[in-house]
Amino acid sequence: MEETDDEFAVDQDQADCVGEGMVDEIGVDQLQDYGMLTDDLEVDDTVGEVTMSEEDADAAAEVFVGCVDAAEMFTEEIAADDELTAEQQECIGEVMDEETLTELFSMMFQGKEDEGMNDLVGPLMACMF
Repeated sequence: MEETDDEFAVDQDQADCVGEGMVDEIGVDQLQDYGMLTDDLEVDDTVGEVTMSEEDADAAAEVFVGCVDAAEMFTEEIAADDELTAEQQECIGEVMDEETLTELFSMMFQGKEDEGMNDLVGPLMACMF
């Protein structure tokens, strides 16, 4: 909840879902090894800087996207941009589907955000022009 922002806000139920899902899928010991959890099982202040293995990043991304309905949040965010035409918004919404967002979040959890975004540049630019 402390890491949330206005553009990608989550509520307490969604945050609880993410936390419980990550514990179930990745495990407390591994989350501590990554530095996401302290020895006291509190969320570490550096949680946003964690780099995970591909397997754990995939699991974390699936949990995150499933708990917060990231596709819907993203769709609402682009719909609020009045500089985009309806066709552009629809196209971007189709490009940024649940599968794509899961892949993007996995890359982010692996510390490869730039690589993940680079994969999206072409399809997103096609929507714009």
